[in-house]
Amino acid sequence: GNSNLAGPIGAFLVAYGLFRYGLSRWAMVFTGGAIVFMSDSRTGYLGVLVALFVAVLFRPGIGRYQMTGVRRAVLFGVVAGAFVALIVAFDPTINGRTAVWSLFWNLFWSNPLAGVGGDGIASAIQGDVFLDGWATHGHNILIDPLARFGIFGVAALLVALISALVMTFRAAETGQRAGLVLLACFLAIGVTEDVVDWRYLGIQALPLLLAAMLGVGATSQRKTMVPTC
Repeated sequence: GNSNLAGPIGAFLVAYGLFRYGLSRWAMVFTGGAIVFMSDSRTGYLGVLVALFVAVLFRPGIGRYQMTGVRRAVLFGVVAGAFVALIVAFDPTINGRTAVWSLFWNLFWSNPLAGVGGDGIASAIQGDVFLDGWATHGHNILIDPLARFGIFGVAALLVALISALVMTFRAAETGQRAGLVLLACFLAIGVTEDVVDWRYLGIQALPLLLAAMLGVGATSQRKTMVPTC
């Protein structure tokens, strides 16, 4: 019923399917790609593109070039800069999201510690200081919690995201890229959508949870393989 919810689910299937085997790989990638295409979700397309980019970026080599840390950083910076430039050139408001972000930021400053909650956001929509009824959420994984839950809520979220990033990055350095690719897909989607309702465990939180579990599994396996004296 909502392309902004369906698209990220399709993107997750593509990102995870890349690291499956046999029939399940083709089934997940094809089904996920079809969902993203039929939903025509730009958020979903972004998630797929970022997942594919990170999957390639953390290969041991691209062609005859070995991917060192410096080369990865340079390539990432170039691609990210080009992407931002394209957005500014063709859609500087990101389909009206920049206005939503600005107003949610103002809501955050009205109660920075605990946020205004769902009732505060609803009141702002009904008043003269906000946008139309479609802007019931902040369309960003950090901006929405800032207004809704304040600094305390975002601090907890940042601990989870940074922990997952550290674990999946360490795993990627050992060749286990699946967790980092899933997390990159999740974070890319979070730039323009806040699809997770942090009060409940829903399907939209699965990429974050699975990425963290894959990262822990890979690093734990590496530790058990290190000989002890």
